[in-house]
Amino acid sequence: MRNALAGLLLAAGAFALFGWNEHRIVDRENALEALLDSAIPVRGDAIDDGLEGKLVLVQGPLRGSGPLRDGKVPYEATAVRLRRTVQMYQWETRVEKREETAPDGTKRTVESEIFTRVWSEEPIETSGRDASHANPEFPFETATFDAEAPRVGSYRVPAELVSAIDAWQAVPAVDAVAGRARLGRPVFAKGTYYFVGEDPDAPQVGDLRVAHQIVPEGITVSAIGKQAGHALAAFEFRGELIEPSLLEGEHGAREIYQAGPASSRPLAWVARVASVVLVCLAFFLLLGPFVRLRERQDVLGDLARAGAVLTSLVLGLSIPLVVAGAIWIAAGQYLGIGLVVLGVGILALGIRGRVAAGRARRPKIAA
Repeated sequence: MRNALAGLLLAAGAFALFGWNEHRIVDRENALEALLDSAIPVRGDAIDDGLEGKLVLVQGPLRGSGPLRDGKVPYEATAVRLRRTVQMYQWETRVEKREETAPDGTKRTVESEIFTRVWSEEPIETSGRDASHANPEFPFETATFDAEAPRVGSYRVPAELVSAIDAWQAVPAVDAVAGRARLGRPVFAKGTYYFVGEDPDAPQVGDLRVAHQIVPEGITVSAIGKQAGHALAAFEFRGELIEPSLLEGEHGAREIYQAGPASSRPLAWVARVASVVLVCLAFFLLLGPFVRLRERQDVLGDLARAGAVLTSLVLGLSIPLVVAGAIWIAAGQYLGIGLVVLGVGILALGIRGRVAAGRARRPKIAA
């Protein structure tokens, strides 16, 4: 009984901590959504000095500070992103196994190494197996070049935001670019890639295929941030700095924020995890006396036989999820429905598994 009383007190404290923490998280989310909804839409082609320090939502064409250039195969583009993809013709090895029968009838497994040639963007290591099939090193590799001073209309945005845009467009290879390449080997324009080697129709190990893709200037994007001069900067919310976010297309402030870098709130998650651990421990203490029921041939007996530890884990995970879901639903957040369903599902699966395990352990009675 002493353990059961301790478990009851621990459960009360754990649920109080969990509920308090979850209420804080819900309150924060509601306040943040209200702040995002208050973001002021602005035209990207003009900056209103009266909005200095305000949270603004800007939509417009994304542009860089100048053309981007690949220094190896000298392609240049007016773009906000340029990607060079490099593939090399390489040896690839695989081991084949076959079974052979000796004259005396015994069988043995024989392994043979098969070498084939493939195009690959990644280096393939084969030199340790056969020196005659060693692959050369890449003379240069796949690389991405991003605009260093991007702008949405007249607003400067952090350069790292551009790396999240993946609206890539393939660039056809052209003879003029191939003719300017200085790689010490012939370069040919072949459709959407440049072939580096002697004969595009008969590639040799070590030959290259180089392709370019771009995210062109002028694509429409949406961004949120605090207006700081001619730039979008981090804005403060309850003592936390939230970095500006950018999303391709026309979107509202909530969508842009959700697609941006995740805001880290470690203390909230520490409290969540600590609460769940305490709830599991509390249920373990509460269920201790019921382990004596293992002789009973019913559902409660099955749960007892399955073990108080596993039962405590199921209850300690499912019930906090249901409680959290109820709190979110009460606050008008539909995310709570998913949490309740997940919690009930874990509880149902846990009970089903424990009952099945308990039945399997019952002694069979002969007819």
